[in-house]
Amino acid sequence: MDPVLVKHIEKKPGVCGGKACVAGTRIRVQDVYVWHELRGQSPDEIVTNFP
Repeated sequence: MDPVLVKHIEKKPGVCGGKACVAGTRIRVQDVYVWHELRGQSPDEIVTNFP
């Protein structure tokens, strides 16, 4: 996995059902993706907005 992802994404048992989250938060990666998908943004646009 990309070292940047490892630094900013974490999975912990008991936190958000063990789903991937933004490190240090309870914000699930899938929620960030779905929110931006509903706004019509591509994955590349999401990355551009959150460097």
